[in-house]
Formats: sequence, structure tokens, C-alpha cells
Amino acid sequence: NASKLLCTWDFNITNEKAVKLKQKNLSTQIKEDLTEVNREALRFSVSERLVRIVIHLVSWVASLGTAVAVCAGVYFLSTNNLELFVKGHKNDLKSQAAMLVLPVVVSLLNTFIPFFYSWLGHLERFQSPGHQIYVTITRNVILKMSIVGILCSYWLNVVAASESQDCWETLVGQDIYRLVLVDFMFCLLGSFFGEFLRRIIGMTVCMSLGLPEFDIGRNVLDLIYAQTLTWIGILFSPLLPGIQMISFSIVFYVKKVSLMMNCQPPRKVWRTAHMTTSFMFLLFFPSFLGVLTVIGVTVWRLKPSEECGPFRGLSSMYAAVSEWIKILENYTASKWVVWIYHNLITSEIFFFILTVLVLIITYLYWKIIEGRKTMTELLKKEIIN
Repeated sequence: NASKLLCTWDFNITNEKAVKLKQKNLSTQIKEDLTEVNREALRFSVSERLVRIVIHLVSWVASLGTAVAVCAGVYFLSTNNLELFVKGHKNDLKSQAAMLVLPVVVSLLNTFIPFFYSWLGHLERFQSPGHQIYVTITRNVILKMSIVGILCSYWLNVVAASESQDCWETLVGQDIYRLVLVDFMFCLLGSFFGEFLRRIIGMTVCMSLGLPEFDIGRNVLDLIYAQTLTWIGILFSPLLPGIQMISFSIVFYVKKVSLMMNCQPPRKVWRTAHMTTSFMFLLFFPSFLGVLTVIGVTVWRLKPSEECGPFRGLSSMYAAVSEWIKILENYTASKWVVWIYHNLITSEIFFFILTVLVLIITYLYWKIIEGRKTMTELLKKEIIN
């Protein structure tokens, strides 16, 4: 459209290679827009519609069945991992190597199952490339969040309730630490084998393959998965965020070099605004809200270990706050803290009022956004006229 032709170019770009890349991306976007405008609605016969519906149903059954099978396998490996930890010696090298089976298998599943989902997307032959992108992302999110959900269920219901564990928080922290480190190693290996060697093969052995494309969706979902593990691990392994910051920095520069040297621009267009909103939503739900649920259950419902940790001897981690408030009640200078605790933090009325205010503010922002969209449409019509 006119706005894309007149307002898209970034005049800050001075590098010749970046200019050519920007021109190619802009050309692809305009071609896709023209294709969508000129595309006529395909008329399928009844039999063709039935075949397409059956293909979609079979693909969804296959993807969901794969996710269920993966979750069952992860749960089996998790329980086996606990038995190894109980029976084995902590300093025994063989036992430590055996406990790496779970994170390695999880990382392998997260690496190769998405390729199966991409194949299903090509098999379904969506009319719109955008539909294929969103369906593939949805299936990958279901897979990754299901794996994280099964692991959290194992940690909270099996490990925390195990009587053979003197300090179940330590085992959970170690599991998350292994998952994060192994996932980091697989990210580096993926850049080497999936992009560097793929470029060598495409340029020397099989020229028809060409250069690999950088899969934005898969890489962003991998980051969301790693971020989710880090949020969960903050409570059990406080130094984990620092380790993850270092690993993310390394992954960023490795991916940047690999992208510029090994990959070609994607043939399918990623609508930046739409996809950014989608990824931010996925980072909030189910990732962030799921983590809050796990942390809430751990803090309010689970009993801490009797042998270790700052919360030993308490019925729950949150009980430490109640004990602290009881101590502050004996000091006059801390009365304001006690008042805030009783009248705000533990008050249902306060949170009801706060929720109403948040909803009102959200509604106002939504109306502002709707007004800006309407104004944008009017300006586009004026440009066209």
C-alpha cells in the first residue's frame, strides 16, 4: 500500500549490504501484499474440502499425540532420575552422568519435534503463509509448555513429597540448572550443525539446497522456553539468572555471526508488529503466569525441607513472613510495616479496588489504541485519494 512505499524506508541505513537486504525484504513484503489483494477466493469442491478437513484433523491429532507421548516420556525419565539420585552417590561420576539423561532428552525433543511440526504445516498446504506460521507456533508452544508443565508437576508433587529427600529444593535447583546448561549447549550446536554445516552442504555438496533460512519463530520460542526455566529456577537456584544472562549474551553474538555468514533472508515475510505482539503475549501467557502459579504453590502450599534451607521448621515458606510480622509488632518504630501488612497485603478489599483500577486503566488504553487505529485508517485513505 501507499504507506509502505512512502514511510517504510530507514534513511539511517548506510551499509551497502544492509541496504540490499532491506530492499529485498521490502520487495518481498510488497509482493505478498499484492498477492493477498489480488488473490481470489479458491473454490473447492465438497470432496476437496473434506480432504482438507481430514488432513487438518490428522495433523492436529498427530501433533497433540506427539506432545502427549513426549510428556509421558519426560515424566518417566523424571521419576527414573529421582531414583538414580536416591540410590546413587552424589559424587559418583557415573551417577552424575546418568542424571544428565533427562536434560539431554528434553533438549533433543525440543530441537527435533519442531521440524516434524513444520513438515505437518507444509503437508496441510494453508492458503495463507501467515496461517501456517501461527499454527506451527501454536503447536510448538503446546509442546514446550507441556514439557515444562510436566517437569513442574514432577518437582512439586513427586520430589517435594519424597520422604527420601533431605533437601528437595536442592534437587529441583540442580535439575533446572542442568536443563538450562544443556539447552545452552544445544543452542550452540544448533548454530553449528543447523546453519554452518548446512551452508557448507548447500554450497558444495548439494547446490539445490541453497543457503539455510534463519527461523525467527523457532529461535524466539527457544528463548521463551529458556526464560521460563530461569524464572522458575530463581527460587531454587538464586545465581541462575546471572548464568542465564551470560549464556544469552553468548547465544546472541553466536546467532548474529551465524545469521550474517550462513543464512539467507527468509522467503516468508514476518510481520514485525504482529509477531512481536504475539511473542510478548506468549512470554506473558502461558510463560509468566505459569511461573507465578508454580512459585505461588511452592511458597504457600509446600512444606520446606526439615534438614536445610532458611525455611526449615516452618509449615510453608510464606509462614516466615507471618513470623517476621509478629516480631515487628513488638517494635514501635515498625508499626507502619505491620499496618501495611494487615490492611493492604492481606486485605481482600484492597486487592478488589486495585483490580478495578487496573481494569479501568486497561479499558482506557484499549480505547486509545482503537482511536489511533481509526485515525491511521483515515490517514491511509487520504493518502490513497
